[in-house]
Amino acid sequence: MNKVVIIGGGVSGLCSAYFLNEKGFEVVVVDKTDITDGCSYGNAGLIVPSHIIPLAAPGMMAMGIKWMFTKGSPFYIQPKLSRDLISWTWKFHKASTKEKVEKAIPVLRDLNLASKSIFESWSSQMAMGLEQKGLLIYCKERHTLEEEVEVASVASKAGLETEIYSSESIQGLEKNMDLTVAGAVHYPGDAHITPNIFIPALIARLKEKGVKFVLNTEIKKINTEGNRIASVEAGEKTITANHFVIAGGTWSDLIGKGLQVSMPLQAGKGYSMMMKNAPQPMEIPSVLAEARVAVTPMQHGIRFAGTMEIAGINHNINKDRVHAIKNSVKGYFPAFGMDHFEGSEPWAGLRPCSPDGLPYIGKFKAYKNLYTGAGHAMMGLSLGPITGKLIAESICNEKPSVDMSLLNPDRYN
Repeated sequence: MNKVVIIGGGVSGLCSAYFLNEKGFEVVVVDKTDITDGCSYGNAGLIVPSHIIPLAAPGMMAMGIKWMFTKGSPFYIQPKLSRDLISWTWKFHKASTKEKVEKAIPVLRDLNLASKSIFESWSSQMAMGLEQKGLLIYCKERHTLEEEVEVASVASKAGLETEIYSSESIQGLEKNMDLTVAGAVHYPGDAHITPNIFIPALIARLKEKGVKFVLNTEIKKINTEGNRIASVEAGEKTITANHFVIAGGTWSDLIGKGLQVSMPLQAGKGYSMMMKNAPQPMEIPSVLAEARVAVTPMQHGIRFAGTMEIAGINHNINKDRVHAIKNSVKGYFPAFGMDHFEGSEPWAGLRPCSPDGLPYIGKFKAYKNLYTGAGHAMMGLSLGPITGKLIAESICNEKPSVDMSLLNPDRYN
């Protein structure tokens, strides 16, 4: 039996384990934590075919510089003398062109649509709280609505369904919510799940199928023999395998550097909070456009998630940003006040952000048996299933389900 070691127990690693196990591989997942926390749990739970514009888009760098001096800004790059950060920022700048965004749009669309299809097929096999009610982009200002309508036009040309609502007509969708908005864009094809239900259910299913887990164990060394990975030293164990997958989230680049392969990544810290006793019931997930806050009704309450803070690998809670998320909500939902967040502890997670806004998926050319699935930024959950499927297809030398040419993990080597 062929054996695969997956380094990382986040959603990409777990989904890779699922598809590799389905193909008959013996699978071992190694993680330095107990995999009961992390971005796979605390994210907004959105499945987003609508998210066709990569983070590296024209104007984002200028916006980041402007927001750099605002304490509660939605996007922040902490200025510091770091070779990796300077290099990443320059690559981000070079990727933020209209031409590169146009090439990325069909790739992100196809990845997300394929992933959504997998979620749909899985929903009958395991608990996840899948709801297919779409995603609303709420706009407070008229000029923001005009900008979002332009984005919706691009999405429509890419084959995605879009609907435009005025401040009056939007109440027809959210009948039980008081709204203070200029209008909204609705993407009916989006969906959402409750991550805190889905991830434990996926882990349980993998264990039932015989996938082994080595947890709370850090990889000390990766041993090579020529152009092959021979084994990993995990704690006191040496684990040999035929194939190895790096799916370590934000830490993937650090793992790769030890093998002289480069996957430039920066940790994009995001925050989330659960509101368990909302003053009004919400049906449809939304993004508050100006505030860049995602709002998702889940089985245990409403999750509010936001900010993109490039400030190194740490889980420190920035109270200014947490306050900015909470404070922004009442501007769209006037019935929601700061007191409704009482008892809600803020959570912070690190999203692995590539400079061009596209994930790294596939095999490294320097090794015959080393693969990766990392760099998904804010779409880690949404793209987890298709990432796992593509990795399994790569290992089996099968035709990929989705065009992977722009996802080449060697594109910065």
